[in-house]
Amino acid sequence: MSDNWELYYWPLSGRGEYVRIIFEELGIPFKDVTDAKVIMENVKQPGPLFSTYPTFAPPMLKNGNVMILCSVSAFLCFCFQL
Repeated sequence: MSDNWELYYWPLSGRGEYVRIIFEELGIPFKDVTDAKVIMENVKQPGPLFSTYPTFAPPMLKNGNVMILCSVSAFLCFCFQL
């Protein structure tokens, strides 16, 4: 898996903040994408970034060209295995 992590979430605290904190705590570099237009293009229907299957709501996490997780609890379980 590449180190090209991208977090898609609104520019505020909330479910995405847990993801940000874990990445920072583990020293994993990531791109924080907060552009509402880009996020909305990919919510509830497959969009240009996440063409595999739709997401219901942010946060959305991408690694390279593969959407990994859309659930904070699944993401946290994944990270604790690193």
